[in-house]
Amino acid sequence: MEWVKRWNMWISTEPSLPGVWRHKDGGVVVRGHAKDPRSGRLVEIKKYLPDATPNQGLAWLEGERDKVRRERRGPERSQTHFHVFAARLLERKIASGDIASAAGRTKWKHALEHILRAPWANYYTDKIRHADLAAWRDSLPALTYSRVRRFVKKHPETGKPRVERVVETKAYDSTTLNIWLGVLSTVSAAMTREHELPRDPCLGLKRFTEDVSYQPDAPNALSPERNEIGEFLAEMKLRYPQHYAMAFLGFAIGHRPSTLRPLRRKGPQPDLVFNEDSSAKLYLRRSHSEKQEVMGRTKTGVPVVLDLPKEVGLILKAHIAELEKEKITLKSDLLFPSRRTGGLQAKTGLSKAFEAVRNALFLPKLTPKAMRRTWKDVARSAGVEAVVRKAVTGHATDAMEVHYSMAQAGEKREALEKVVSINTARAKRDAASGQ
Repeated sequence: MEWVKRWNMWISTEPSLPGVWRHKDGGVVVRGHAKDPRSGRLVEIKKYLPDATPNQGLAWLEGERDKVRRERRGPERSQTHFHVFAARLLERKIASGDIASAAGRTKWKHALEHILRAPWANYYTDKIRHADLAAWRDSLPALTYSRVRRFVKKHPETGKPRVERVVETKAYDSTTLNIWLGVLSTVSAAMTREHELPRDPCLGLKRFTEDVSYQPDAPNALSPERNEIGEFLAEMKLRYPQHYAMAFLGFAIGHRPSTLRPLRRKGPQPDLVFNEDSSAKLYLRRSHSEKQEVMGRTKTGVPVVLDLPKEVGLILKAHIAELEKEKITLKSDLLFPSRRTGGLQAKTGLSKAFEAVRNALFLPKLTPKAMRRTWKDVARSAGVEAVVRKAVTGHATDAMEVHYSMAQAGEKREALEKVVSINTARAKRDAASGQ
């Protein structure tokens, strides 16, 4: 018998039976393929059976093929791979306007980039099991990414500044992982509905526990009780006069920076219209998230029209007068344009100003979202009704109203005093009745 080296083994040149070759040292080598019904791909089956005859080898090979094919029991519900369905769903959501902002598209694409690396992303949609998703979810905390950080340092010999690059490896935080799980949940729910699957495989997949964003000692809001708002705005005007008007307006109306950046002071459809007494009408109907792209609606999809008081109007008029003095901003229709380009401001501009001012005032963590959270607290302390607060800020639900609010120390103290007063009165009545 002639022998040939194949698969790092010496086997007969011709098979004894289909898929079965004799081995030079005895026994047989079997090799074959079977289609995996979950992915539609061929799976290779190959093994050396040192004590088997050709007939036994063939029987073993058929048994292994049956194991691979066993998932074919029952009717086929779908012939669409998960990764194909997910990509098409994203395209449909963008086309229909369900995902309207650049930030939303970026979030989905980044999430799918990681989700579609999972092995089950190549399965047919009806072959994905909850156990597949759960195993993938449990593997996420071990994922890392690298980023390059640049530091400017002086050269030890020449004293000249030089840029040093340091590569950092970090694990993804729980917020990012939960965004991926949220996108997966949306895709899985749509897949279950459209392919009429018996059960959503993502159902019951737990999210990761996230760190509480805002603590009582760092609520990302300024306290109306300690006059922090006035001090903050005064420091902003001193250090960053170009951002003062935007911060003043944000604290006055409680809206997101993404809604303030695309406001237009002039042009075919201005969003700010002054009255004769310097009061003004403000139309909040657009949103900006990334680069120079503007979404033609607010984040909540609800346009808001506000009548600004005279004090706010005067601040904005003074701000506009400064813009008219500069060539770049003079040509821009925007109310808060970039002083360098005349286009939309970058998100980091106001954020850096907030960080510098809060450090100067020794305040805890504070971001531009503090304008919205602070407005909620001030309006509640002023006795503004919840229905009015939601109408001004564009919140549609009580849940979001609560999310952006935090009871002040004075409010909690007053509540405790009322309870203690009632309890004390009861104790006095009980003592008096017992005498």
